[in-house]
Amino acid sequence: MLERIKAASRLPGGGQIGTDQLAAVLSATPAALLCGLVNTGIVALDLWRVAPRIEIVAWLFCSLAITGCLSVRRAEPRTREAAPLSQRAIRRTVLAAALSGCPWALLGVLYLGAVPHSNELILIAICAGMSASGSILLAPVYPAALAYMATVLLPFAIKCLAFSGPGYQLLGLLTLSYGAFLCAVIAASARLSVERTQALHALTKTTRQLTDRDEIITTQNLRFETALNNMTQGLCFFDANERLIVCNRRYIDMYGLDPERVQPGTSLSEIVSMRYAAEACPDISKEEYLTWRSRAGNADRPSDTVYHLKNGRIFAIHYRPMADGAWVATTDDITERQQLSEDLARQHKLLQERTALLQAIIDNFPGGIGFFDKNLRVVVCNDTAKSILDLPQKFFADGPPQLEDILRFNAERGEYGPGRVEDHVAAKLALIVHQGSYRFVRSRPDGTVLDVRGAPVENVGFLTTYMDITERYRSEAKIAHMATHDALTGLANRALFRDRLDNAVAASQAGERSVALLMLDLNKFKQVNDTLGHPVGDLLLCAVGERLAGCVREDDGVARVGGDEFAIVLHVRDPDGEAQALAARILLALGRPYQLGDHSVEIGVSIGVAVAHGGTADAEQLIRHADVALYRAKAEGGNRYRFFEPDMERRVQHVA
Repeated sequence: MLERIKAASRLPGGGQIGTDQLAAVLSATPAALLCGLVNTGIVALDLWRVAPRIEIVAWLFCSLAITGCLSVRRAEPRTREAAPLSQRAIRRTVLAAALSGCPWALLGVLYLGAVPHSNELILIAICAGMSASGSILLAPVYPAALAYMATVLLPFAIKCLAFSGPGYQLLGLLTLSYGAFLCAVIAASARLSVERTQALHALTKTTRQLTDRDEIITTQNLRFETALNNMTQGLCFFDANERLIVCNRRYIDMYGLDPERVQPGTSLSEIVSMRYAAEACPDISKEEYLTWRSRAGNADRPSDTVYHLKNGRIFAIHYRPMADGAWVATTDDITERQQLSEDLARQHKLLQERTALLQAIIDNFPGGIGFFDKNLRVVVCNDTAKSILDLPQKFFADGPPQLEDILRFNAERGEYGPGRVEDHVAAKLALIVHQGSYRFVRSRPDGTVLDVRGAPVENVGFLTTYMDITERYRSEAKIAHMATHDALTGLANRALFRDRLDNAVAASQAGERSVALLMLDLNKFKQVNDTLGHPVGDLLLCAVGERLAGCVREDDGVARVGGDEFAIVLHVRDPDGEAQALAARILLALGRPYQLGDHSVEIGVSIGVAVAHGGTADAEQLIRHADVALYRAKAEGGNRYRFFEPDMERRVQHVA
């Protein structure tokens, strides 16, 4: 008895589950899912009045979601021959089966012992029915069937055994017994499925062997073999007396022949006459064609001929002689192929012309051109680009180089400024990899200024151009410098001075240090200008500018705001002390003699200083206060500096 039970429960090997078993299961899945939806509705109606409705709705949603997922799951691809099912496919099928059993497992866990007995009976019946039907459906893929059955019945049995009542514990034992019975049914069904499949495979193998044998027998007849091998062409078979043995339908259609008149035994001459009547013949006379055909028929070697028919078609004839004087000819209609070949030749010529034109454009483009393919290889790089970018020829010696190698070479030689080489390379590659257009100005270490532009070419690569704008850049920089600087001394002019002062005042109001303004006026400059001339006066102004620049820090602003008037903006933490020290240095520096050509000149300077602290800063007020202080310094004899004091402004107003 035990041996029989073991035999009944024995499952086939995993390698015996084939794709055809899975296909059979999947073909029956839609109907099973529909039945599952019907049972879902019955359960929901049965429990609607006795269970919390929110739970019923959640359970319905879960069931429908799982059903939806399973309904869109695609079947394993079918192959021409059945093959063992992969372990991955088995795991996926097992997972799907277990997932489909979850809603029915939840029924027992949630409501067994929680609803009236009449409703429990419906739950028990549906769970039993669903476990049985699902197991039988999935039996050909028995791991999935076992997973489905276990998912549905095990939680049910455990819940029953967990109750203290003897009825529920008995029901749990019956459930386990029922599960064992289903295991035996699954095993039997799986064995039957495998045996049926193996028998079908054996039958298929036998059928294939018989078919192969029939083909071997068929090949014994050379005439029919030749005709069958050329059925896609026009085929005709003539004996040694040039009478038709056989021809296919394609031959009749290609030459426009009358099927009723083309029969075995028809002479070649009659067939040629019909072809000429249908203008399915070459542009020569019928006699000339028959002479050529007779000469080809008497030849003992194969020949191939291409000729144009009067109706515009182009045929290729392949003549093959037989040992007994018979011959077979196949005809290919190559009209479209010939036209395609001619079109390709025209397209090739046009492509060559456009390639030459493109090459001429690249060679004569005033700047550099670089084109990178989708793999970031440099496909095009004209000589101008190589020259502008100073790229060594070694990059192009072994074919198209990688853009990354060129970027790394540039970064290593400092083309992109300070920083890590790999950071520069990654940043440059990101511009292209992200397929974005860009434009920027790049200054090379040798002083060359480049206008660099890049744009993606969809599904092809990336195009970059390099224009040498060094002269234009220098001209623009010179124009910008002239707009903000004094042409004679090179110092900032009044416009740039006012801009610097406004910025310093704004920063001071924001709490960033304080502002001091020094207004300077040269003493005896008019005397030098009038006695020695304007050229000497210009030299003196330039020398004063150089000495002033040497007295201040690099970020302090020195400006020429009038003929012999200068101004300095200080943005410092201790404006009083630093302005006083600077004024003292200026008095000392400008008071030294000037050697201007053949003339030695001595002048002095008067300085007015105004200081603003934090929020009290105001540009107009600073200028006015510095002018008042300058006025006081000049009134006291010059060659000195004075800080603004409030009573100075009152005295000026009183004098006015």
